[in-house]
Amino acid sequence: MKALDKLIENLNNDETVVQYKALEKAIDNRPELMMAYEDLLEKQKAMVRSETLNHSNAEEKKAVYEQALKSLEDTPIIHQYLALQDSINSDLKMLYEIIEDGFNAKSD
Repeated sequence: MKALDKLIENLNNDETVVQYKALEKAIDNRPELMMAYEDLLEKQKAMVRSETLNHSNAEEKKAVYEQALKSLEDTPIIHQYLALQDSINSDLKMLYEIIEDGFNAKSD
């Protein structure tokens, strides 16, 4: 088995990823949670756009996003989902950096 295939298999079988996928499915099966999560993502995009473009309403957009996030985090399934998402993103970032460092070392 190629190293990449093994890495993908390991990631797919990782306990955190398995839990995340189960929570994602549970959220997808509850339309009210899915709509609330999608609304949160839209608010996050609006906040980032405002900050990136230095709009005068950037602070307002940030407050709206943070309020929506706080509201959603009061729901245990969403709270756990977001925590796992953050953990997986951190792990993937670290993995990317390790791979990038390996490529850079080989090119030196």
